[in-house]
Amino acid sequence: MPGHDARPPAGAPPRFYGYTIVVAASMSMVLIFSVHYAFGVFFKPMSTEFGWTRAMTAGAFSLVWISQGLLASVMGGLNDRFGPRLVLTVSGCLIGAGWLLTSQISAVWQLYLFYGVMVGAGLGGTFVPLTSTTARWFVALTLLLGSLASGVAADSVIYLPLYSGALNDYVRRELEFESDLPYEVLTERVHPWNFGGGGTNGYLYVADTLRSTMLKNPQLKLLVGAGKLDLATPFLASDYTVNHLNLPEELRKNITRTYYPAGHMMYHDAGSRKQLHGDVAGFIRGATTTGMTGSAAAATTRPR
Repeated sequence: MPGHDARPPAGAPPRFYGYTIVVAASMSMVLIFSVHYAFGVFFKPMSTEFGWTRAMTAGAFSLVWISQGLLASVMGGLNDRFGPRLVLTVSGCLIGAGWLLTSQISAVWQLYLFYGVMVGAGLGGTFVPLTSTTARWFVALTLLLGSLASGVAADSVIYLPLYSGALNDYVRRELEFESDLPYEVLTERVHPWNFGGGGTNGYLYVADTLRSTMLKNPQLKLLVGAGKLDLATPFLASDYTVNHLNLPEELRKNITRTYYPAGHMMYHDAGSRKQLHGDVAGFIRGATTTGMTGSAAAATTRPR
């Protein structure tokens, strides 16, 4: 696509590149929008994994369309000013970076930012440059632009079955998960709640039960792991609870506390996941022998 208007340069050989542009643009549409519409394949596993409601998860897909529509409305002017090469390059980088960051999310705001805004902005910068560039090569546009637009719909036929098959294969073969039953986390299917003391739907408090159990069984060991960046169950709250169990000094030695530079689901961070694995392994070894060993034995104090 030489130049801003993607026309062949003056004095070029009499070779018509229009159909090459059509094929390239159509394949670009297929690749770009197949990833976009694959969101439905990951919708249920993602909402189940993080415990998000359907509305929270689907909101990111709605935000994609909003971001895409807002940017597409000004894309014609940007395409005329900077040319399709630069616009499509920036849009492709936004889409790629957005999806890469989405694969590392641990909170719903990250899904909205990385997928809803970044991917949506990238999508908004693709359709207009591809169609306008193709249109400049032809006089009769109806059939050719229809072929180009068909690339948007082709993804549901070509790629979605591949995404679904890959996900199901991974879940059943790699994770060896055979059940098709949904995992419900704070959804409408588990209401009404009977939570808290006496079914009062209050807060869950088990510190007294834990203290009583440790007094009755002096061999019981307890491992408390917390993320330093956890805003759902802050580590200071668990510290406070452990410090106020009123246990004898010899039983307090049975409690091991570990801390991780991550959030509520610390295992999403590679370093924290490795540390957690070592801490749990050391805790089990120590609890079944004479004392704590490994990294968990050294992490019994509050982090600096």
